[in-house]
Amino acid sequence: CWYPGICTFCCCYRGACMFCCWYSGACMFCCWYSGACMFCCWYSGACMFCCWYSGACMFCCWYSGACMFCRWYPGACMFCCWYPGACMFCC
Repeated sequence: CWYPGICTFCCCYRGACMFCCWYSGACMFCCWYSGACMFCCWYSGACMFCCWYSGACMFCCWYSGACMFCRWYPGACMFCCWYPGACMFCC
C-alpha cells in the first residue's frame, strides 16, 4: 500500500488493503499507529493493539508508550504483567 510518502508492506484482507508489517517471512495483521507499524491482531472485526510474544499473538493494551502483556476480560482491558503461564499484577 502507498502510505503518505512511503511504501509499506501490506496484506490484502477481505478486499481491502490493511497496513501490515513484514515479520519473519510472514505478513502479520497490524495497525498503523502514530507513524509506526505496530504488531497487532485482527480480532472480531477490529484491530487490537497487541505484542508478538514467543510465537503467539497476545492480546495487549498499548499503555504509556509501552506494550503491556494483558488478557482481554469481558468488556474491559485490564492492565497486567505476563508472568510465566499466567497473567499477574492486574487492576
